[in-house]
Amino acid sequence: MRLDVRTKLLLLVLANVCFFFRIEGWLELMVVAGF
Repeated sequence: MRLDVRTKLLLLVLANVCFFFRIEGWLELMVVAGF
């Protein structure tokens, strides 16, 4: 199955967003646990 450039970019953006929100969630958890 061959992906075109737009699909690859979309998948890359989605992966980055999920990773970013997971990091943000961990930071929020640490802040809540710290305070």
